Amino acid sequence: MWWIAAVGMACAACGHVGFSGNDGSDATASADVATSDAADSSLLFHYTLDELSNTTTLDSVSARPAQCPTAGQCPTPVTGRIGGALEFSASDELQIAFDSALYTPSAYTITAWAFPTTGVDGSLFAWPAMSATTVWNTWQLEQVGGLASFTTSDTTSGNDKMTGTALPVSTWTHVAGVWDGATKRLYVNGVEVAAKPWTVYLEDTEPMLIGADNNDGADGLFYPAELDDIRLYSRALSAPEVAALASQ
Repeated sequence: MWWIAAVGMACAACGHVGFSGNDGSDATASADVATSDAADSSLLFHYTLDELSNTTTLDSVSARPAQCPTAGQCPTPVTGRIGGALEFSASDELQIAFDSALYTPSAYTITAWAFPTTGVDGSLFAWPAMSATTVWNTWQLEQVGGLASFTTSDTTSGNDKMTGTALPVSTWTHVAGVWDGATKRLYVNGVEVAAKPWTVYLEDTEPMLIGADNNDGADGLFYPAELDDIRLYSRALSAPEVAALASQ
């Protein structure tokens, strides 16, 4: 294609025990996050993934919906890293409908908390730049060979998978991909683990996917993991800002 640029609620009794905020309080951490979000106009969306209602969860910035393709492909609410989270199986995903307002051709930051449940590789958060015969991505956070990866693509050489450190099973890990227009950087738990020059930004009209990717026109790379706190910014966060998100 031509490149154009049953209602569930998070529960304290399900899943594992979530970590607390910086002062030992999930409630305080959530309040601090909300205050910070409101002050940052570059935050395009923030899915806290605290709950799922009628196959839908809303982001905290503008109530943008992220939806399961079908009721049978919905993740399960569990206790999370910050408040609630959603546990994805080998077929679950959430889709964020295409909106050109989410284009970030000059710079962006994508972040997620992940708690792998099986060690199986998959996609945490992706924006496919696809056709019926391609596997390209505008950007993607994924697990490759057990390692965190920040994947970007161009139409000449294909996918560039920049890998970092491991995403251990049954442990919450914060992953962030940052691009400033010239260099892409991968952070794991607030520490930069890889960087390289990168100037390409592919634009397409496909939905963004949480817990999956789309290759060759079909959704796949489903990620068996709990996911929390999905964010997209229209700027490159600084290293201290990424570290602050990873410390929540």
